Amino acid sequence: MPEFFIADRTYRHYLEDGSPSKEGLFTVAYAGTAPEPYEHYSETLGVAFGWQQGIGPNGEWEALGSYTTPDFAGWVEVTPVDDKAATPDGCRWCGGSPDHHGRQFTPGIGEHQWAQPSDKQRLGRMQARRAAQV
Repeated sequence: MPEFFIADRTYRHYLEDGSPSKEGLFTVAYAGTAPEPYEHYSETLGVAFGWQQGIGPNGEWEALGSYTTPDFAGWVEVTPVDDKAATPDGCRWCGGSPDHHGRQFTPGIGEHQWAQPSDKQRLGRMQARRAAQV
């Protein structure tokens, strides 16, 4: 387990009792020393910038916008989908087909609807499927 966030990975936050917190999911875009205009005392050792998803004001799972934190405590990396098994356009979280997804439950993610995969995920899935055919 890493000691800090790693860029291009997604994390779920858990409480001390092991239950998921209301922090939801955090997809990290950058992890390291905070750039000068953003650095303050609590971030001198490192900071992670990215995007958060969770339960919004309407009670539904949704994108919550940008997020930053210097604190790794409680965050656990979400296990990536097996790229060889997922179609390139499969759900970002579970790899399920957009045609037959509906609401799914995935450990580490919880109940979710189909979410568009990132361009990086699509490329990785295409490359993994091609390598598996050789």
